[in-house]
Formats: sequence, C-alpha cells, structure tokens
Amino acid sequence: MARKSKLNLSLANEIIDRLNNGFTLVNELKKNKVGYATWKMFCQENKIIYVVTKGKSPEVYTLEKAKEVKKRANQGEFVSNICKELGMNYNNFCRFCRVNDIKILTKKALTENIKRRNYGSRKRSVIVSRKDLENIVFNISKGSSLKTELAKAGFSYSTWRDRCLEFEIKPKFTGNSKVLKYSLSRIRDIKRKVKNGQKIDDVCKEFDVTLKGLADFCRSRGIQPPTKWKRNNDDSAKVKKVKKMLDQDHSPAIVAKKLSISSSYVYLIKRNLDKPEGVGLNTL
Repeated sequence: MARKSKLNLSLANEIIDRLNNGFTLVNELKKNKVGYATWKMFCQENKIIYVVTKGKSPEVYTLEKAKEVKKRANQGEFVSNICKELGMNYNNFCRFCRVNDIKILTKKALTENIKRRNYGSRKRSVIVSRKDLENIVFNISKGSSLKTELAKAGFSYSTWRDRCLEFEIKPKFTGNSKVLKYSLSRIRDIKRKVKNGQKIDDVCKEFDVTLKGLADFCRSRGIQPPTKWKRNNDDSAKVKKVKKMLDQDHSPAIVAKKLSISSSYVYLIKRNLDKPEGVGLNTL
C-alpha cells in the first residue's frame, strides 16, 4: 500500500513563499520529504501556479544571506551548517564570497573555529580574493618572483592558476629576473671565466645558474655545451698533470682532489684524450 504524502495546501504555500525568497525547489522538496512527481501532480490538481527562474544561483547566494552567515559564524556556528540550513551549497557559497571579496570569519573567530574542528592530516582549503592576486601581480612587476610571492601568500601554483582564470587576471612575467638568468651575453661571460681557468662549478654559483640549466640553454641555441669548453693555453701545464695521473690509473675523483680542480674538468680531459682537436658543436 502506497504511503500517503503529507503535502497539503498550507505546506505548498510555505514552499512557494520560500522559493520567492530565493530558496531552491530541490532543497525545499528534499527538506519536506516530498517527491517532485508528487509536488507537480499536487500543483496541477489544485491549480497552483508558481515560477522558478532558471539559473537561480544569483538569488540563492545573496549579500543579505552572506551577512547572516557572517553574523552567525562569528558567534560560533559552523559555516557549513548555516549554509545547509539556508539551502546553499557550501562550496558554491565560498566561491560567491571570493568573487565578491567577502570575508566571513574574523581572525579570532577563524582560530576558534579551527580549534573546534577535527581536521586530522587534511589541509584546510585556502580562500584567495581578487585583491590577493592583484598584490602578487604588482610585486612581480616590481621584480619579485612568482615562487617567492606564492610562498608568502601561502597557496600553491595550481590555486594561483585557477583563481587567475576565475577572475580573468592575465599576469605578465617579462620583467621577472628569473627569465634573464640564461642569456647569450651571460653565457659569453661564463665561458670566458672558464677558459681563463676558473672552475665551472664556481662560475655557475657566481652567476646563480646550474650546470644542467646552462647545458640545456646552450643545446637549445646550437651552442657548444660547457662540457666541450677548453681552457686557454696557459692552463696546458695542469692538463699535462691530469693526463699523467690518468695514465698512472688514478681515478678522476682522486686527480681532481689532488690538483684542486673540478671533477667535471678532469672527465672532460679524459674524454678528449683520443679526440682530434676542433671536434664539437658551434662555439659562441
């Protein structure tokens, strides 16, 4: 035997009033345990006419409701519970607050709120406003790096990317000093120092670059990579010492340690012992 619905004219009018105040039909029917088919048939039989505008989110998520949530949340209630009571989706409400630069909890209320929750190892999601993004873009334009700014702001690159798309912000990085680390003029300076006898590892530290990054840049430009760079003739005496020790079956690591040179330089000499002069890629 089918269960009789508790839907009546009084409840129907109450639901319609709540729909007119911005609540959704789905949430109201679920709250009152009324099926949509039952509701539709009841309205047809009783000639009840109501209008539900498609795309109800602007009416469901309003500044008035945000003020109510803010007031109650700062008095100790959980935002998720308030949203559920008001017929709002918690994640959509948070998005509404981000778009409208609304901060629900004060620092003190947020601290108390977190203490009362049992998060375990789960991290709390970070709310990022348009103002936060604009501050980061401004600091980058003044020479700071994106990595530094994200670390200061406390959110990840993926969050930064998604929020920029959401707020239609297009940052420019042309003035970022990171981009200028590898350039033809700097490569020439590095190569000159290496050819004059300095260790390539020390020169890389001086120019704040990595050996791998240097090699990748050279290969992408068709330039002879650092492992092919030869030192000037005034270093020939050291080369002879390296060759002599290698001929005596000393390992490259031992040779580098005894002669106080980089092991990469020793390996370079070892690889070129039997190679003809001038073999390699284009030079700078």
